[in-house]
Amino acid sequence: MSIAHFQRDYDALSRSLAEAHPDDVELAMAKLIGSPTVAEFRRQGDQQVEILRRVGLANGHSIYDLGCGSGRTAHALRRLGWTGTFKGADIQKEAVAFLNAHCEGFPAVVWMDLSIDAGDDVLDLVYAWSVFTHLMHEETFIYIDDIFRALKPGGQLVFSFLEFAMPTHWTVFEHAVATRRAKAQKPADMFLHRDQIADWGARLGYGAPEFINGTDATATSTGLFGQSVVVMRKPG
Repeated sequence: MSIAHFQRDYDALSRSLAEAHPDDVELAMAKLIGSPTVAEFRRQGDQQVEILRRVGLANGHSIYDLGCGSGRTAHALRRLGWTGTFKGADIQKEAVAFLNAHCEGFPAVVWMDLSIDAGDDVLDLVYAWSVFTHLMHEETFIYIDDIFRALKPGGQLVFSFLEFAMPTHWTVFEHAVATRRAKAQKPADMFLHRDQIADWGARLGYGAPEFINGTDATATSTGLFGQSVVVMRKPG
C-alpha cells in the first residue's frame, strides 16, 4: 500500500528532529508541529484555546482535535481546566504517543484515513490547526465533508488556513518556492481562498462561514493568531 504524501513528509520530519534533539524530546515534539520552542508551544496552545472559546467552546462539549500532533491545544485545555469529552487524531505515531503519555484525560489515536473517527451527529466542535495547510484541496474537501457528518446539528468546524490575501502569508509561499528550488524536502504548503471555502461549505450543507483575519491584532489577548481562521456551522 502506498504511503500518503503527508505521512511520508511528517515521518521524515519526526526522524530528523529526533536526531537533532536526542536529549530533549519535548523540544522535538514542539518543533514537529511548528513551534520553535517549548515556551512558544505553550503560548500558541493558549491562543488556540482562546479562539475556540471565542467561538463558543464550553465545558461539557464533545470536541475532536484533528491533527492533534503532540498536544499543543490539549495541554492548553488542561491548563485552563476545561472539562468535556476530548478526542485527538493524528497521522504521526510519535506525536500521539507523546500526547497520551503527557496529557492525561486527553486521549488521542493514530488515524490515517481522511475521515473523523466518530459517529454521526455526536460532536459539538471539530478544530484543525495548520492541517489543511498541508493537504491537497480534494483531501481537505473529503475531511470537511466527513466532519459535517460527525457534527451535531449546530456544531462547528474551526480551522486555520493560509491565504494569498494576507501579505504576511507570502513569506510561507516564498519559503516553499525556495525549498522547491533547492530540491529540499518539507511538508507541502497549500493556500485556500475564502470564496473557495464558502463554496465548499455551501455544497456540503454548512451555513455561511465566518472569518478571523490572520493579521487581526485583537484575535487573542496576546495579539494576532498568524494564520487566518474560519468557523463553519452545521445548521440545526
